[in-house]
Amino acid sequence: QPVQPQYQQPAAQTVPGYEPPYNVPHHGYVGFGEAIKLFFTNYVNFRNRASKSEFWWGFLFTSLCGMLCWIPYIGWIISVGIMIPSLALTVRRLHDIGMGWTKIFLGLIPIAGAIILLVYAFRPSDGDNPWGPGPYGQAAPQAVPYNQSPNYPNQ
Repeated sequence: QPVQPQYQQPAAQTVPGYEPPYNVPHHGYVGFGEAIKLFFTNYVNFRNRASKSEFWWGFLFTSLCGMLCWIPYIGWIISVGIMIPSLALTVRRLHDIGMGWTKIFLGLIPIAGAIILLVYAFRPSDGDNPWGPGPYGQAAPQAVPYNQSPNYPNQ
């Protein structure tokens, strides 16, 4: 079971009767140490969400580890050791912005794929979605049928 930190979230307006699909809190902002702890604790967690701060601190950590890859043997061990948690972190970040895990395959497109994934990583967290509750208790937007819109003339 992946460990998710517990943080106090500010109160927010929610849609009456809406229940998020998971009872796992979104952890909002985390510092460098907490992000690295989550990076390795959620080693193979491809199911939940990762906040922007968790993703970018993890990105910094993997970049710093990448600088050690020029050392023979040690670099190979480091790169193999952080490969799966990096993929899991990226998938959780995609979940946080409401996208499915299959978007990670965009990274296979030379140059453009990496740029697209980086643009996605900068997007803000969305509200509650199928991968867990939103960062501040935001409810998912509810669709209103076009004939029940306040601007739609009743017939």
